[in-house]
Amino acid sequence: MAKDQNRIFRILFVCTGNTCRSPMAHGILRKMAAEEGLDYMDVESAGVGTYDGYPPSTLAYQTALKDNVDISDIHSTQLTPELMKEADIVIAMAMNHYDRMYSLYPENFHKVYVLKAFPDKDADDSLSVPDPIGLDEEFYKSTYAEIKQELRRIWPDIKKRYQEKLGKQI
Repeated sequence: MAKDQNRIFRILFVCTGNTCRSPMAHGILRKMAAEEGLDYMDVESAGVGTYDGYPPSTLAYQTALKDNVDISDIHSTQLTPELMKEADIVIAMAMNHYDRMYSLYPENFHKVYVLKAFPDKDADDSLSVPDPIGLDEEFYKSTYAEIKQELRRIWPDIKKRYQEKLGKQI
């Protein structure tokens, strides 16, 4: 049965290249939603400085897979006005992404947050998730763990917003 596209709760994760941090967050939250049967939650990811079609970095893929999170189907997507408009919540991995979205999409900025500040709008560079690109496996593990911890922290709020929009009991 096809889902009514107007009855979907969309979360968009944004980083730079959409090959490390945002795909890991995308995969983790997608799995969390599936495990709880939140069938009308659509999780996506994009980058503010990428080209479409790149796979996740090898270490991002391997790190996620060790946690039974498969991100092999996620490919880089450039952030677009359509993605911003369609999202209910947009979560930046770092302050530079947050600032970039403010300058590009001020009309949708009311739904943009920094992951480690969510649900608050106030954030600074200390709340940025460091970019692991080009670094070692331990750094990827640390980044993945940090993202997963933050997603667990904000999960009750995400579910509440899902329920408020869709009227679905959780």
